[in-house]
Amino acid sequence: MTIRLMVVGCLLLCLAVGAVCAEAPESTTGVLAVLAPVHPGAADEIATAEDTLVADGHKLLPAMRELLTCEQRALRDCRRDRVHANEATRHALWIDILDSALIRLNWPVDPQHCITTWMDAFTAPDGKPLRWQGLQCERRASRIVDDHLALLFPDLLFYQVQLSPATPPPAWLHAENILTVNRQGRVQVINTPAAQEVLFHSVVQPSLSTVQSEMIMGWLRLALALRGITPEQTTTCFSTNETTLDGTSYQVVQGKASARLLSACDGELSVKLFFADDTGQLCQVREEGTLHIVPSTH
Repeated sequence: MTIRLMVVGCLLLCLAVGAVCAEAPESTTGVLAVLAPVHPGAADEIATAEDTLVADGHKLLPAMRELLTCEQRALRDCRRDRVHANEATRHALWIDILDSALIRLNWPVDPQHCITTWMDAFTAPDGKPLRWQGLQCERRASRIVDDHLALLFPDLLFYQVQLSPATPPPAWLHAENILTVNRQGRVQVINTPAAQEVLFHSVVQPSLSTVQSEMIMGWLRLALALRGITPEQTTTCFSTNETTLDGTSYQVVQGKASARLLSACDGELSVKLFFADDTGQLCQVREEGTLHIVPSTH
């Protein structure tokens, strides 16, 4: 099949599922021409497509943004309806490529390159190179896209990295890890509640109730990622109350993430953030309950 036929086929398919919001201009067709030949898990094809979009970024930028929004909506529809598994895979792949290209066009450094360089600096305890991956392919981290985290940490990008069980990890890396990349390219790892708490202590103006609600939802998003769970697999909510511990008054924001019916996870996770009444600063965090992926029986 020629590239032209592949583009036309993908364009018709996108229109059918609502992934293209309006009549496709020439720039949108150009973006589809780059995305259409890419296969899931093909690291070289993914990297080539991303580089091509970045090279033509100024010309394709509006179309890339519009297509990204439409693809995100189409993916949510696929996951909500639990249908079209192949289509969901394609939407996720295109979202990853478009998002990564847009990040490179708007961020001072290339986060994927920063993470790859950082990971390559370490080896497993047996001296072998680390084998790692994101959700798309090996040696490519998956960005955690979350409005709450973006508001709390505007100078950080968050990525998921999974280590292969075939390679024993260093003591400070786990099977599931979150890596942050700042605007200077510095990479830091978050894979424990303690490390997550250190990060959340840096939030500006935590005394504001609006900020506290963003903090609990942002915390839950990272806690789910560290368990390999996606937001679509759970329902989340939060509430606020006051309590007194050892004579000190606290504002408590509690969030819960519960497994959705028929999802691949089970259980419930409860998180409480304690803010001092007098200063408004985050004082402690408590995680309770279990929320985990259910092993496949197939």
